[in-house]
Amino acid sequence: MNRIYSGDDFFLYANGTWYNKTEIPADRSSLGIFQGIASEVARRNAELISDAAKGNTPEAKMVADYYTAYMDEATIEKRGLDPMKAELAEIAAIKDKKDLARVMGSQLRADVDPLNSTNFYTANLFGLWISADMNDPKKNVPYILQGGLGMPDRDYYVGTDADSVALQTKYRTHIANVLKLAGIADTDAKASRIYDLESAMAATHANREDSASVPKSNNPWKTSDFAKQAPGLDWKTYFQTAGVGKVPMMIVWHPGAIKGISALVESKPLDVWKEYLMLRALERASGSLPKVFRDEAFNFFGKELSGARVQAPRQRGAINATSNALGDLVGKMYVDKYSAKGKGRHRGA
Repeated sequence: MNRIYSGDDFFLYANGTWYNKTEIPADRSSLGIFQGIASEVARRNAELISDAAKGNTPEAKMVADYYTAYMDEATIEKRGLDPMKAELAEIAAIKDKKDLARVMGSQLRADVDPLNSTNFYTANLFGLWISADMNDPKKNVPYILQGGLGMPDRDYYVGTDADSVALQTKYRTHIANVLKLAGIADTDAKASRIYDLESAMAATHANREDSASVPKSNNPWKTSDFAKQAPGLDWKTYFQTAGVGKVPMMIVWHPGAIKGISALVESKPLDVWKEYLMLRALERASGSLPKVFRDEAFNFFGKELSGARVQAPRQRGAINATSNALGDLVGKMYVDKYSAKGKGRHRGA
C-alpha cells in the first residue's frame, strides 16, 4: 500500500488504519465517530428506559409503558391495522381541497433544520424551522421548507443513470407492496400514480446546492400573501390547522417548491392526493405495525437505499421511538443521571 501524506488526503492520513480495518456492522449503513457517540447514548437510554419500569413516578411509568407497548409484538400482530383506522378513515373522507388542506396542515413537521443535513428531509408535504430572522436577528420567525418525498431528495427522482433508474423501479415496487400489505385494491395503478405525483413534486424542489445557499433562502412572505404567491393550496386552512394561522410572516426557504407543490394540489386529482396520504400514513407507522410492514420498510429504506445488510433489533427501534415520542422525559432522566449536576458517580460511565 502506498504511503499517504497529510497533504494528499488528511482523513486517510489520520484515520487510514481504522478505515481499512474496521468493518461496518451489518445493521448499519455507515460508521464513524458520531455513530459511536450515538451508540453510547443509545446504550445509556436503553438502561434508563429499562429502569423506568422500576420507577414510581407518573413520568417513569409513561416511559416504561411506551417502551413495553412497542416491544409487545404479539399484541401488535393481533391488532393489525386497527390503530390506524381513524387516520385512514379521515383521509378516505376527504371530499374537497379544503379538507385536503386541513389534513395536510395537521401533518406539518415542525422540527426540520435546513442547516443540519441529518434533519433537513421530511416526507411530510412541508417542514417548519424556527430560528432568528435573517433580517432582524433579535426575533425568531418560522421558515417553511420543501418536503413530501418518500426518497431523500429530488436527485433520486430526476437521475437517468442505470443505478438511479433501478432504484426508482424498486421504490415503485415498495409503494405497491405497502399498499398491498394494507389490503388496498388496485395497488399497481395507485403506486404508479403516487410515484408520478412524488416525481412531479421533486421536479419543483431546489437541488442540494441551492438548498445550502442561505442568501437564496431569504424570502419573507406575509402569510396572508401565500394564496397569491403560491396559488393552489388552501393556505388559510393549512396554516390554521397547523397552529400557525396567526403568524404574520414566514421566510420561504424554497419558494420554487412552495409554489410548485401548491400548484400540484390544484392540478392533480383529489383521489391521487388521498392515495399519497395513505401511503405516507402507513410508512410513518411502519415501526409499530405488524412485522411485514417493518420488514418492507427495511427492505427498501434500510437495504436498497442505505446499504444495511440486516435489520436492527426491535429493541433499538423501541428505544429510538420512546426517545423520540417522550424526548423531554427521557432527556430529563438522562441529565439527572449523567450530567455534572446529576449523580457524580455516573460521570464517565
